Amino acid sequence: MFDPSTLVIGGVTAVALIFGLTEFFKVALKWEGTKVQVLAFVIALVVATAYQLVPLLPEPYNTIINIFVVSLATALTAGGFHKFATRNDT
Repeated sequence: MFDPSTLVIGGVTAVALIFGLTEFFKVALKWEGTKVQVLAFVIALVVATAYQLVPLLPEPYNTIINIFVVSLATALTAGGFHKFATRNDT
């Protein structure tokens, strides 16, 4: 059975990366509904394809992709934390 938690690039679970990218673009583009579903599909398709292709790349490209993915995940985490810390729930 397919386990999406096994999709890991540079130590980052691809599912978390897909959620983070989808949320980032959803907010940045002010999209809702069907547009967000299509966006999530496209992002998942790109990330899953990259996951399959990364092992086929020679060095240093493999390492460069891993560095990019880890950096992207870190940036998304920082943005999400800032949004969480500055929200006003009063």
